[in-house]
Amino acid sequence: MTLLEIKTAIWHHPRIRQNLVELQVAADKAGVLLPISDIREAEKLLKSLNKKDKKIKPRVSDEVYKRYRDAKYNYECCKFPRWVSDGHFIEPERPTDDTNGLQNFIEDYLTWTGHFANRTGNEGRVLKEGTRIKSSSKNGMQDMDCNLKHPKHPFGIPWKIEVKAGKDTHKDHQKEYGQQVSSTGAVYSVVKSCADFLQQLDKLLVS
Repeated sequence: MTLLEIKTAIWHHPRIRQNLVELQVAADKAGVLLPISDIREAEKLLKSLNKKDKKIKPRVSDEVYKRYRDAKYNYECCKFPRWVSDGHFIEPERPTDDTNGLQNFIEDYLTWTGHFANRTGNEGRVLKEGTRIKSSSKNGMQDMDCNLKHPKHPFGIPWKIEVKAGKDTHKDHQKEYGQQVSSTGAVYSVVKSCADFLQQLDKLLVS
């Protein structure tokens, strides 16, 4: 593989998914400096990304996966009809219910169904020696900044999502931030799983 091919594979890797924050975290963990101009450094980062996790991550149910898969299929049918009709649709991987997997799920699903979703990147950045640099975001800021299209709301519904997968708990400063957001009329939610996200989304869309 050429340097360009390796860098493309890294950028579209399931652990990166064209996300600059995830790319920086992965590069720091692998001890690789960005931007990459050396093929050996690129190979080193790709090899690090391809290492299998020792811990088995929880996967979503068949019902949740079907909604996720159908959302991608419908999105690509509208955006790339020739591509799909020619049989080039690629089935998405079954999402995981860990923190990163849940954030990916939310961003993908809302994008595919015509809404807006973006990671705030409030986790900061980890340096090569393991030191974490705090984000410049406001203390307690949510993980996902979203906006839902709704026929009864001409400007959409602003939805701020704090992701709390597994044993992660909602901290006091995050609760305080959530109260401030809610007082302005936006929706603030704590989401614990992909199924939980879909349930909360359905309720918001029928309100």
